[in-house]
Amino acid sequence: MGKEFPSRQAVKEIIKEDSDGQRVDNFLIKRLKAVPKSHIYRLLRSGQVRVNSKRVEPGHHLHLGDIVRIPPVTAVEPDSPPAKTRSARIFRHVLFEVLFEDHCLIVINKPSGMAVHGGSGISLGIIEQLRAQHPEWKFLELVHRLDRETSGVLLLAKTRTALVELHRQIREGVVGKQYLTLVKGEWQNARQSVRLPLNKFVTLAGERRVAVVTGTKVEKPMAAHTVFVLKRRFQDFSLLQAE
Repeated sequence: MGKEFPSRQAVKEIIKEDSDGQRVDNFLIKRLKAVPKSHIYRLLRSGQVRVNSKRVEPGHHLHLGDIVRIPPVTAVEPDSPPAKTRSARIFRHVLFEVLFEDHCLIVINKPSGMAVHGGSGISLGIIEQLRAQHPEWKFLELVHRLDRETSGVLLLAKTRTALVELHRQIREGVVGKQYLTLVKGEWQNARQSVRLPLNKFVTLAGERRVAVVTGTKVEKPMAAHTVFVLKRRFQDFSLLQAE
């Protein structure tokens, strides 16, 4: 067991196998469970967190043997008020439709209206709910994310090795994502290709966001290519509602 937090002294921790390949922000969030995410991201932005004596970005990936300096962490106010506790207890009992499961992976059918991760006033996301339901699982992390209002297939890794491998497959295009969306208005082309640069950023509250780059300068925007394929046209929206 490492040193407990809050702590008035800086702590240096050596990265072991269970944290190999993990983002430094996620490592700190898991390590500093009693500390709000917004405070953790402030520590990262201010350079108080160091990896091998160097400043790092929140998305920096840790490696086996890295030395992480965790600065003194004092008691701070939580992001969410205690009033959220009751709803959190209720959400722990949500049952998810399991599409596939083995010793290293679980795939669920994520319902619309549920966040995959807690934050922005949401006490518990799907990942927190599953951890609460299965305390015997020593490791559980999201392989990818889906927006709160988006329903669909959600992958969660039950081992660090599976998480790193699935991230590699997504990064290299071995695994892809397909979305089905309903669009209001007159769709022009049966196949529409859209290429727009994306900016990945972190809000002051510690929330990770991605947005299309519009009129602002971004040092390293991410290339994004989306292909829309028309599946069906609805002549009357009332007919769709009837379905």
